[in-house]
Amino acid sequence: MGDEASPQPPTRNGDEMPEDVNLLRAIDRIVILERQVAVREETMKGVEVRLAKIEVVLSKLTWLIIAAIVAAAMAFILSGGLRVPLV
Repeated sequence: MGDEASPQPPTRNGDEMPEDVNLLRAIDRIVILERQVAVREETMKGVEVRLAKIEVVLSKLTWLIIAAIVAAAMAFILSGGLRVPLV
């Protein structure tokens, strides 16, 4: 009986594992969650950049439409569109 070898703890990547497997599972979940958060943060940065570009384009289009309406009104007025016919 004295010759029996004591059981070796399981290893992970060559290191000794803690006896509590739940701790390892929790650590794995934390690592996964941290990775997901980092990916979402990078994704949100890209979305913010694209949204800023869309806002710039919409602003330019709005001014273009306003300028076109003003130009059309001026052209109408200058061509005599406001002239009242004499009866």
